[in-house]
Amino acid sequence: MNMKQAAVLANKILEATNPMPPYKQVKNNITQIFKTTFTPLDYENIMQIRLAIIDGYYSTNMGRRLFGIEDISAAIKDIAADDAISRRKFDSFLTSTDDDILKIFTNKYGIKKNAKDAGRAISIISKYAYFLTEFNFPIYDNFVNNYILEIKEKNNGNLRHGQRRKKLISSANNIKKFFERIIEINNDSHINNFNKLDNLCWLYGKVNNASYGSILTNDKYKEFMYLINVSYRKSDKQKDRIKIFNRKLKRYINNDRIKCNQISSIIGKDLLKFIKYTLC
Repeated sequence: MNMKQAAVLANKILEATNPMPPYKQVKNNITQIFKTTFTPLDYENIMQIRLAIIDGYYSTNMGRRLFGIEDISAAIKDIAADDAISRRKFDSFLTSTDDDILKIFTNKYGIKKNAKDAGRAISIISKYAYFLTEFNFPIYDNFVNNYILEIKEKNNGNLRHGQRRKKLISSANNIKKFFERIIEINNDSHINNFNKLDNLCWLYGKVNNASYGSILTNDKYKEFMYLINVSYRKSDKQKDRIKIFNRKLKRYINNDRIKCNQISSIIGKDLLKFIKYTLC
């Protein structure tokens, strides 16, 4: 399975409607918020509601800083009076690196409790742009930054078993380079769709981290966890627990046909296929 095929599969899994994964439910909820006018609130207040919802669902840690959401909404309002202008500027950033949007990404927002600068807010701003442009803007987060080069090397056949690739960028100071590289990979892979590319990185990261709560419904998640039935020691660190879970899951998939069929009946053939692509 090449990178484009994996992206199409990830999109199919995450955009399913029967049953609808929690990921899709959250995406639908935020999409609806962006369609709501919130009359008679002004544009800046509307942006604050949207940013707060995104932060609540995606844990972008804006709650750990003071005045962060207010600062972001004020910065966007300074360069765009409404959604149409904002959308055009975020779109143009991807083709001509709009300086106003680059500044939005490189500015610092909010303060810590000790009144020092809280830093940049690249993740939440990229997610805001993603929903504003109807999923046509690349998201910056740890899954994309940590895994996209690994996926690319897997696609090229250059990834040895158990090998991990470096991050796309080592520091948020290189955010312009991040977007340039994402655009390049999106084109070179022939995915040509930022939504599907994000689906690929997000699902790949979730599977690697043995995190299925946003992928499976409540009942399916319980069935899946009961079937894998991993026992941990209290002293096991989170990264060790992930390795233990993934090792047992791979053993069932590769060496136990009965267990593999049971897994497929619970999570579906498509997700099982993607797990094989990611782990095996």
